[in-house]
Amino acid sequence: MSKTPDQPDQPNAAIDPVIPEVPGDVTLERVRAALHERGEFLADLPESVLGEHDLHTYTVALTGHYLNVTTRWSRTIPAPARRAASQLVNDWNRDRIMPTLYSHAGEDGIGLSVRSSLSTVVGATDRQLSDFIESSVVAARHALRTLDTSVPRPPGPLQ
Repeated sequence: MSKTPDQPDQPNAAIDPVIPEVPGDVTLERVRAALHERGEFLADLPESVLGEHDLHTYTVALTGHYLNVTTRWSRTIPAPARRAASQLVNDWNRDRIMPTLYSHAGEDGIGLSVRSSLSTVVGATDRQLSDFIESSVVAARHALRTLDTSVPRPPGPLQ
């Protein structure tokens, strides 16, 4: 009798089925555990968790049925350059699926944030949660590096 590659060595040997992990509700407790496991947990905030990756801090928050990972750019764009900042944000978001770039007015000028969102309607496995956080912070790091190289620094002391 010839044996095919997918048959076990012994005719009566049991084949261990792979039992898939069942998605669970996404909670801040699970997010906190994922950040601890990654060694990136910094602090609990009122409605989010603060983490750090590659010297960039990020927040993970549940907003309705979405898990959002948000990182702020450390620099600002001067308020008179609002139109250029809006064009930069528009161009970025038009050309990329993820992450999304947002602008916000601040006392020192226009701030930029990078955000990735995940629908939590059907829940997520621990692996999916960890993978989403990983892809979000890596994409944010890339976005921040791109901003650093594409937006000239204003003259004067470094910000």
